[in-house]
Amino acid sequence: MSPSDDDWLATAASQAHRHLSDRLRKRFTTKGWNEFDQRLERHFERMFRLLHQLYGWHYDFAWTVESMVEVAAAGYLERPKRLRRADRAMLGEAPAWITQKETTWATASPDAFFSHREGQIESLALLGVSHLHVPTAWPTKALRKELEAISQTLAKAGIGLVLDFGTNHTPSDHPWARAAAQGGPEADFYFFYPDRSMPDRLVVTLQNQVPERGGDSFTWHPDVLGGRWVWTTFDDDEWDLNYSNPRVLAAVGAELLSLANLGAEVIRLDYTPFLWKRLGTNCEGLTEAHLIVQILRVLADIAAPGTVFLLGTGVKESQAPEYLDPSECRLGYGTLLTSSLWEALASNDTRLLRVALGRQNNTRDGCALLNSLRDLHDIGWVFTDTDALSLGIDPGLHRQYLESFYGSLRTVESMSGLEAAIEEMDAGEVDLAIRRILAAWAVLVAANGIPLLSMGDEFASSSALSAQSRILAGTRRLLEARREMTGLDAMTPVETIDPGNRAVVAFRRGPSMLAANLTAQSALIVRDAFPVGEYLDLIAEEVWDGLMMGPFEYRFVRL
Repeated sequence: MSPSDDDWLATAASQAHRHLSDRLRKRFTTKGWNEFDQRLERHFERMFRLLHQLYGWHYDFAWTVESMVEVAAAGYLERPKRLRRADRAMLGEAPAWITQKETTWATASPDAFFSHREGQIESLALLGVSHLHVPTAWPTKALRKELEAISQTLAKAGIGLVLDFGTNHTPSDHPWARAAAQGGPEADFYFFYPDRSMPDRLVVTLQNQVPERGGDSFTWHPDVLGGRWVWTTFDDDEWDLNYSNPRVLAAVGAELLSLANLGAEVIRLDYTPFLWKRLGTNCEGLTEAHLIVQILRVLADIAAPGTVFLLGTGVKESQAPEYLDPSECRLGYGTLLTSSLWEALASNDTRLLRVALGRQNNTRDGCALLNSLRDLHDIGWVFTDTDALSLGIDPGLHRQYLESFYGSLRTVESMSGLEAAIEEMDAGEVDLAIRRILAAWAVLVAANGIPLLSMGDEFASSSALSAQSRILAGTRRLLEARREMTGLDAMTPVETIDPGNRAVVAFRRGPSMLAANLTAQSALIVRDAFPVGEYLDLIAEEVWDGLMMGPFEYRFVRL
């Protein structure tokens, strides 16, 4: 862009801001206008430039800018007072909790949480959980009322609500989709084709994201405008949105702000790489997809700055760093760390895990990764071939071995061996599985990032002798130790230590250190590899000599 072009955009943005301010002012109280316009003035030129990059070629570009500002104004005016008060504490900066060691997340299915809400909130509070994720993409009107009430209840307990937002598509029963199917003005919100001529051209470069469902990324719907092929990247009844239409972005922005105004402190944006379509490409991670997310971020900065974006599902490990940025999503998932933990447990070799721990040091300032011991259904074995080869590991053969080792097992209970041990009533194997889970959790809790628990295992209400209760008690103690340790905020990098034994992973963060044996055999350690000093184990509350570790033993120590 030449200086003259840049000057033109700055001048045009300034003129547009003055014009729109004059039109909007009368809708606000004096205090409300001063607050809103201060944010609008701060972010308007950036929004203008982003919109120009995306839609500058539209003949009605001025209307596009106006519609986005209208969305921001409506979102601000509809925002509850309690949320506006929280916004004022932000001042455009990253929330402090993102980098604090006290931050702990949990996730729960809506059914599981709604049916035992009071008990679950009590369990969350006992564990020191700061945020609860309830996955609910495109919630119905009735569910929205439920979520608003839950948000207020959680807020009283000091817990933030995390909700999903399906940015790439809507369900086929969404009001937009129903209206579009009948030829309403929303028909251009989606991609409808009367025959296969265009879909056949597109599929040449598209990757089938869900090959097991058969067919490709297009589905024939006879009830749509008398019969149409619909672009459906992920499911026959999930219709991709057409963001080349500016009205779609404005409508999506309004929906996003409505979730924020329900009380969502964090909104997970799912399938963001697929937001823009272009013939002749794979329609993944195009520049325009980033622009859309950045525009939504600016929209939130103006109307609901207390809201943080989480990079959600549908993002490949290689793509994630591009979106994990303050201008897009401050939060993401530590999928490499999760995958590498399960890899180490299967191979009795922690070398790739050590690489993954070091990789998390590269997270941008003001951003963080969520560390979860979740199942691998949507993750896979995401270590790079380069990393494997550098360690003398054949990446192809190793992935084959891991697939064979776990087979169809994909949940935490099954992959850890807990499920089979309980079915066989083998007390010894149950004990080993519990220790395996807790050793893995110890790594996640000590690593750089935010621990993410899954309700159902750690939160199960059961007898004190049950496996779930033992996991709960062990997890609680690990989180307490994390809060007691120094140097575990996000600004303190991981320094991996080679303990002279592949069975053991060890790393230091400031004056704190974690050592964990991730195998079912005892492991001898080269003591000289560790820093000099006395080790106080905060879990066992004893001094540790640092010489030998039993099966799945872990030591959370302060030097």
